[in-house]
Amino acid sequence: MTNKHLLVVGVSSSGPQHRFYIERIRRAGNEITLLTPQYHSWLKDIVNTFLYCDPFNEDACVEVARACHESNPFDGVLCFYEPYVKTAAKIAANLNLLGLSIEVARRCRNKYAMRNALWQHGVRIPKYALAEDYTKIPEIVQQFEYPVVLKPVEGAASIAVMRLNSDADLEVYMEKFVEIPRILNFKGEMPHSFLIEEYLDGEEACIDSFVQGDKIVPLMTCEKVLPMKGPLFLEEMYLSPPRYSKDKMEKLLECNTQAIKALGVNIGITHAEFRIVDGVPYVLEVAARPGGMPFPMMIELLTDVDLPNLMAQLVSGVSSIPTVNIKQHVALRDLFAPKTGKVLDLQGISECMDHPNIHSVTVYTKVGEQVYAPPHPKGFRPNIASVVAIGKTSLECLESLIEASTLIRPKIEFVENMKH
Repeated sequence: MTNKHLLVVGVSSSGPQHRFYIERIRRAGNEITLLTPQYHSWLKDIVNTFLYCDPFNEDACVEVARACHESNPFDGVLCFYEPYVKTAAKIAANLNLLGLSIEVARRCRNKYAMRNALWQHGVRIPKYALAEDYTKIPEIVQQFEYPVVLKPVEGAASIAVMRLNSDADLEVYMEKFVEIPRILNFKGEMPHSFLIEEYLDGEEACIDSFVQGDKIVPLMTCEKVLPMKGPLFLEEMYLSPPRYSKDKMEKLLECNTQAIKALGVNIGITHAEFRIVDGVPYVLEVAARPGGMPFPMMIELLTDVDLPNLMAQLVSGVSSIPTVNIKQHVALRDLFAPKTGKVLDLQGISECMDHPNIHSVTVYTKVGEQVYAPPHPKGFRPNIASVVAIGKTSLECLESLIEASTLIRPKIEFVENMKH
């Protein structure tokens, strides 16, 4: 697909995160217009036009996009960034372009609305309740037995998600975590509300799927290799295909299909998260966008599916159902700062990249920069590096990943009173 004019709604502030998508789509011969609140110099060589508007101001974005559309019509609207999914849907709807309905996008963005829809359709989910603001959290928690999990309703990337085992843990959460949505300026219909849910003791998995009408095609299923038992849920290691039995895999895929249909998603790429308890999957959430970087790269390594251009074709109305054939194993390890401070040294990057089974290393920091660890609001995302390995077997893939990624050794000096 070439010569299409595509509107991309928002990107994250980190260069590697979304450059991969835009670069791929641009390389295929398409024109890119980026709607963004600010100029991004790291995209100047691949973005044709910048439109400046706050993506959280949905109505203003519609008008800015409409003005551009009248002089240079868009063929489709794309969004790779969780906070802006609803804005993208509203623009597409107002310009009569393909996309999720505004209500479905809202349902996928708001975890409380999502849980309600899943529950109404009989999809297995944890027991849950809403605290409309942080002052209500202690009262709502008393309706559950410990352990429980708290998470912001409009959050993403496991930011401020914590398992509580006791009233003492609740005090820690109230002291150090409830202000994170305000500090990070979460926006949406319920930016300062929290979901309280029962903790399910099991393994975690995720699935990225292609959706077109009633066709749902799983592109990549990952097991999260390390135990996800809390208190924080930093997602550190993924493996695909997962080492599951045929029965477990079938149940997981069936649950994924049920959840996507229950939410009304009929176009796009979804990223669904699950807990598997005694072989039975429960849905934690379904996002109306792909998994974060480097998931698109992993999908291509796993299946040869070019996810960025598949998405572009889908919203332009020229896509076909992708054929998914697993050609090798792929694994990811995200490296987080062990403590908040200043990076004095970062060793082992070149040695890691030299490993024959390492496909790529994305480095997020450099010597002299500050890095963060939870409960600092910036400590919930990978901030040292992401390492992707390939292999002929799951064992080869994991062994290579662990061997190579442990070569990366950041030396961090603790710094008091680092600002948010």
